[in-house]
Amino acid sequence: MGPTMNDSRSDDRELRRLRRDFRTLTDQVLLFLDALDAAAMKDLTVPRPASERLAKLANALDLANDQARYFGLGLDYRRDNKPLAVARLKRKATKGNTP
Repeated sequence: MGPTMNDSRSDDRELRRLRRDFRTLTDQVLLFLDALDAAAMKDLTVPRPASERLAKLANALDLANDQARYFGLGLDYRRDNKPLAVARLKRKATKGNTP
């Protein structure tokens, strides 16, 4: 007995759900990196070795997130405007929190 149409639909549905969850994860990383950047700009009293280490870790996370967005989700890196995406995500988050 071969695959049925219902199997194909459920597979497609599962792939869409996984893609949506993956996009949510990469969006959360963008928001985290933005918050980390804002916190680093506020508190300039962090010792130099610690701030350098945090910057290296943030850059590595940003690179991994870019790879996930461009290769995993298929976003075009030439058209990906991360500051605009972060602003959109912040608006979406505040819009969802209003009663």
